[in-house]
Amino acid sequence: EITPVSITGPGEPMAQPDRTLQALIALREAFPELALRLSSNGLGLAEHAETLARLNVGLVTLRAHAASVESLGRLFAWIRPGVRTLPMNLAAGAMLAAQVLAVQALHKQGLKVKVHGLLVPGLNEAEMEPLARIMAEAGASCMHVHPFAPFAGAPEDARPPTAGDLA
Repeated sequence: EITPVSITGPGEPMAQPDRTLQALIALREAFPELALRLSSNGLGLAEHAETLARLNVGLVTLRAHAASVESLGRLFAWIRPGVRTLPMNLAAGAMLAAQVLAVQALHKQGLKVKVHGLLVPGLNEAEMEPLARIMAEAGASCMHVHPFAPFAGAPEDARPPTAGDLA
């Protein structure tokens, strides 16, 4: 028995919403009782909230790692809201706005939204509390903060949190 099924990545599932929604529709038709989930960075998500509710997606995980344009600019090499990459200050602002709108729209449709924040000491540790407050006010039901683990291509000054960082 498989349950739940989560649509995540690699990449952003809502970058190609037609494909993602068709996959969710096919899953719902084939397995009416199956628990469906979606993980997204929020770009392009708000406009599909009604469809996701109609498909009875039980949980949407929003990957949100900062509450400011400056911090997002340090965390991401690029952000592509739509079909072209924008200058970071514009793209980060678009992402932050889209994330709040997505949580509000999903909450309005009765969907449960969990925020997944990534803690990167020296880059965004001061952002977790304001981010949690913003997302809670928008309608998120919970927020999980996960410690950063280094990977190829990560910012050079990024490091995993110490026990003191997590206290």
